[in-house]
Amino acid sequence: MKIESVGYIVLNNKKGSGLQGKRGVFLKFRSWFLRCVWAAFMALLFFLFSMVVQFPYPAFAGGQLVIGIPMWGGERTNMPELECFLNEAYSRIGVDISFKYAPGLRLSRELSKGKIDGLGAMLASLVEEDANFAKVPVKMGTAQIFAVSIDNNLLIESAKDLQNYKVACIRGNADRFAKILGSDNWFYEVADLTQAFKMMSKRRVDVVLADQYTGKIGADFSNVEHVYFSPPLLSSTAHHYLSSVHSDLVPRLAKVFKDMFKDGSGQQCYGKYSHFIPKKYRKE
Repeated sequence: MKIESVGYIVLNNKKGSGLQGKRGVFLKFRSWFLRCVWAAFMALLFFLFSMVVQFPYPAFAGGQLVIGIPMWGGERTNMPELECFLNEAYSRIGVDISFKYAPGLRLSRELSKGKIDGLGAMLASLVEEDANFAKVPVKMGTAQIFAVSIDNNLLIESAKDLQNYKVACIRGNADRFAKILGSDNWFYEVADLTQAFKMMSKRRVDVVLADQYTGKIGADFSNVEHVYFSPPLLSSTAHHYLSSVHSDLVPRLAKVFKDMFKDGSGQQCYGKYSHFIPKKYRKE
């Protein structure tokens, strides 16, 4: 009797032995079958585990992080100052980024679901954070909210005066504005400031709530030559937000933001909007 090791046992090496053929084929089939069963079992375990854990899925595009920026002025929205600042900051930590412009409410939802990797700069008072948000603690700026109008005859000195007018705001912010400003006024929600200025030109609304930076951008995109701002109704700090799957980048970006404000590169990127930089970092 001779024994060969070829993945199964051949009990008899003589040609034509019925025991060799039947026993050998059975053992080979059993080995193949058990491997298939094991592979199927492991695949099933992985599927069930992924369904329970619900992994967030960061939206990399060719190795880049996708950073969302609120679309304030319609399809032509562009914020080169913010893009400059974030491009420089991420380059200092060796990370490539790309930008996606969309309405702010949509971007917040996409960040919560892990469909984008970060939010450019959002007013903290208007962001409803959840467990999937990781905030960079260093302020990117300080902004004030104004009632913006094309009519210079409106009398708005405080949030209480909004009760006398039809007020628009960017979609998704109505409840937050009503709570923060203590106003019971019903807000018209718009997709972007371009839509708000069109509604103002048709007298469908009187004012839109926006900060000075985006208010001017919206006016430019809407070809409005004269725009008027009320006294500030609300002050808020702006922060950069990341998906929680990138929380390891938060301390590195916080340090870079501070360094950029201290070495002047932040002011250089902000350009004519450098007055939005937090006071302690401003170079008067």
